[in-house]
Amino acid sequence: LPAAKFALGSYYYLGNTVTQDQDKAKALLQAAADRGLPYAHYNLAYIDYKNNQATYQQHLQQAADAGYTKAKLYLADNQLLNGTDKQALAD
Repeated sequence: LPAAKFALGSYYYLGNTVTQDQDKAKALLQAAADRGLPYAHYNLAYIDYKNNQATYQQHLQQAADAGYTKAKLYLADNQLLNGTDKQALAD
């Protein structure tokens, strides 16, 4: 079940009732994301924000593509802050 993997991955990330384990957290969240859970992609983006901008953007885009509004807002903010597509911003 993707939701169970998501919940358990979140617990491992936070160390909530289990010993904190970033590797287990990412593996469980990735499994949930692979099964189509957009929140899992969003959480993976959050984890990768400081360490890996490429996968951060990828997970954020996948969450947005799946309809997660918060991810869409972060992507829009990134475009505005970084000016990655000046023509799109002008339109």
